[in-house]
Amino acid sequence: MHPNVQYPISEIPRDPDPAGKIDVGALRAWWAVQEHENSDLLELVREVEATWPESLPSKSWYIALYATLLTCGKPATIVPIFKHVLTSDGATEAAIKKLGDRFKDVLVKSFNIVGIPLPVMALPHLAKAELAAVASLRPDEGDDATRARLNAFLSRDAQLSDSWYVCQDTGPAVDQKGFDYMLRVYRHNLPAIMATWGRHQADFEWLEMRVVYGLFLSDFTVLDPLESEMVVLPEIMAQDILAPTVWHTRGFRRLGASEQDADVLLDTVKKCARWAGKELKETGGLVAKDVDVEWDPK
Repeated sequence: MHPNVQYPISEIPRDPDPAGKIDVGALRAWWAVQEHENSDLLELVREVEATWPESLPSKSWYIALYATLLTCGKPATIVPIFKHVLTSDGATEAAIKKLGDRFKDVLVKSFNIVGIPLPVMALPHLAKAELAAVASLRPDEGDDATRARLNAFLSRDAQLSDSWYVCQDTGPAVDQKGFDYMLRVYRHNLPAIMATWGRHQADFEWLEMRVVYGLFLSDFTVLDPLESEMVVLPEIMAQDILAPTVWHTRGFRRLGASEQDADVLLDTVKKCARWAGKELKETGGLVAKDVDVEWDPK
């Protein structure tokens, strides 16, 4: 928690026994059938994982995959993806929390790109997956003991996390932080983009620097810059909006990704969109070599 900041959200009543009404047996049974009920999705998951290059963060493939599927209207796919990653990593309460925090950061950053409804629809699925995973760590444990563990798991995060984006001090330091990161992505192209906004430029400069980038997209407490761009670029591309997709493909390269890395990311979005039934008429033909990175001003 940040000192001297009042959080009115704390006034919302909380259930003192949130796990009290959970049917533990049903929760474990639901968790057990995720692979069987989502076999077609898991084929896509394994394909994306297998083709992910070692030059990119090793556990970033599922970020790009889920960001695309979320944008394509498939928020519930977070559950089988969560279980697949957790099973590969080895399930412990610490691992469940860490993975949940990574997906939470995907959702927090997603609302800046796709709006709030889809991330909010995904949250109950993420929360249920976390609880099911915790409950299934001890399959022979009695229901009351499991509910006690679930309550303990939930109580750890009853307060806001200590990320930059929960600080309500939206002053010049936040503006500068957002602007600095925008320059890493856009570099000398930024003024020309903003110049197209006419008399609304000042308002949207403020929105981009202080809110979108300052508070959210430049927070690297959980996801690093490359991983964060694996939320932004796929979600723009999956909306089939060409110009910003080009800007962020260029930005992905400027953050350190190679042309080959960028092509893998673009191909991942295309595969996932195809699986979700989304046709990418504008962005589906984009390849990294068509995007001039323009390291220096012309």
